[in-house]
Amino acid sequence: MKLLAESFLYILLLPFACTNSQATNENYTNSQTIQLTKRNTMKHIDDDIREIINRLVKSGFYDKNRLFTIFHEEMYAPNELDPNQLRQVIDELVQQHQRDKASWEHVTDNDKLTSAFKELNELGIIALENAGYTQSDGYDDVLSIVKRSSNPSKYLGYCFYHSQDMDRGIQGLGLYLGFGSIDPQKEETVGIEVGQKIVETLHKHGLRTQWNGTFNQRIQIVDFTWQRR
Repeated sequence: MKLLAESFLYILLLPFACTNSQATNENYTNSQTIQLTKRNTMKHIDDDIREIINRLVKSGFYDKNRLFTIFHEEMYAPNELDPNQLRQVIDELVQQHQRDKASWEHVTDNDKLTSAFKELNELGIIALENAGYTQSDGYDDVLSIVKRSSNPSKYLGYCFYHSQDMDRGIQGLGLYLGFGSIDPQKEETVGIEVGQKIVETLHKHGLRTQWNGTFNQRIQIVDFTWQRR
């Protein structure tokens, strides 16, 4: 969303006329500066914006302060959205999300996924949740972990979903996972083995998948209900 430059507009009132009995120094004037607030140009938080905020609340990754920063400084320019209304909407949606949690199953699909990813990491497959915004972002995060490792050879492959995948998952459209070999030259061999291990581990933790067994198709977790605590 394009950031729009915002600025304050000042109006300088004409100075009151000086009478003969007043000081004649031209620098001595009665003036008043009125600062017009940004409220007149602030964008109202409509249903579409509210829905975007709600999906990020439901993601389970962001607290109220982080949500405010995202919408007040990153997705929109500072004060493009009314900060008071923004905080109110965030508070309302977070409170509703807390109430919704009371009706969740003891173990949700997200709990199963997090457990599966923990096991994959222990098996040498780097498994990341909410890894960037695109496939490239997710892969960069994987490479960053490999580069920082004192023993990079222990990693066989990777698995992740990015924020666009997460958004589709929240909307009930299934959750797609990127995967592959750490060595890009072995995508069609080791990469397939990594995919098979990911599917096996997801099934072990009670999640259903759809995948054609090739590196050309990402793994999809089907019938996935997004409920991340």
